[in-house]
Amino acid sequence: MKMKKQRLTLILPMLIGLSLSIAWSQIDEDFDETGKDALVIYEVVADRLVSPQINQVAGELLNLQRDTAAHQELWDMFATLIPAQQRREVVKFSVFTDGVDENMASVTPLPENSDQWILAMDLQDTANFDDLVRTLVHEFGHVLTLGASQVPRNDEVLNNPDDFDLASEAEA
Repeated sequence: MKMKKQRLTLILPMLIGLSLSIAWSQIDEDFDETGKDALVIYEVVADRLVSPQINQVAGELLNLQRDTAAHQELWDMFATLIPAQQRREVVKFSVFTDGVDENMASVTPLPENSDQWILAMDLQDTANFDDLVRTLVHEFGHVLTLGASQVPRNDEVLNNPDDFDLASEAEA
């Protein structure tokens, strides 16, 4: 049975002071937009997308994977919105798709260095410019407020997100 989408309005006063309407749906918890399910993952060096890690895909996903101009355009949008000094912790860029109108973007700390981040963007969910801008600002808010200068790092807690006892001990 398919779950119906629900609309939820979030207020983002600390980031942009706008109301953002997000469509929520059932999400595949095994989907990994920054790993095995990415179309391509780039390293970001001086605002250039380099060293692409290309995952095996087929069918229409192959066309999306090969559209490097669109990948660069997405990165350029993020780079235009967020000043270079503020985005230096974003060292990887993942292009993925989980289908139209699902997850538009995310940021995730790198497993090997939790002070560095990967930005993931769904190539098929970027047609609405206003939603794209709001989402990129929202995702950057995570990098900004969860960065090393804001939140002391505890890799044991980060690597065990379901261990609430461990998180409580670290918080004390």
